[in-house]
Amino acid sequence: MLRLRDDVDALMRPSRFARGRFRFGVTEMTALTWLPAFVSAPRAAYPEIDLEPEVESSETLFAHLQRELVDVIVVPEVFSDPQFASVPVGQVDMNRMLT
Repeated sequence: MLRLRDDVDALMRPSRFARGRFRFGVTEMTALTWLPAFVSAPRAAYPEIDLEPEVESSETLFAHLQRELVDVIVVPEVFSDPQFASVPVGQVDMNRMLT
């Protein structure tokens, strides 16, 4: 009975259901500042998801999002399109970057 319970518990973990690929685009600033932390948590929680990052300019990433070549983009807040939801995820203090 305990082994059966463990088997059922293992099947119910979210990482067992999350499979496939997640294509996301980031700018160079994001890649240089917090991309490693951004990918480490999902990789640990969902090992069966293939993360596919793309580092490009904001304009290129937005065009790729429109053509469904990526699932999500992380870009500065410069684009506005009612077709896409925009959620603030962080900010970079440029003054600290320059010193």
